[in-house]
Amino acid sequence: MPQPALTCPYCGRVYPHATALTPRETSVLARVAEGHNITSIASLLGISRKTVETHLQHIRAKLGLADTYALVAYAVKTAGQPPPEKEAP
Repeated sequence: MPQPALTCPYCGRVYPHATALTPRETSVLARVAEGHNITSIASLLGISRKTVETHLQHIRAKLGLADTYALVAYAVKTAGQPPPEKEAP
């Protein structure tokens, strides 16, 4: 059975192909999709630049992306998907 898509705990965006990413990696990926650079991502998440760089390396490795340009393209392409609608009770 396929794993469910991963949802960013920060913004609720759904990343359908990123099931192997940790919640923190997904948060970093969401910030990349929003156009933030490494320094601003570090500031927003309260972590060091080096930690952001490490997360980006892990994301690229897990998703099989060749470089930062591929990572940004992936983030922008997949992050445009809105979170699933919640049904009214």
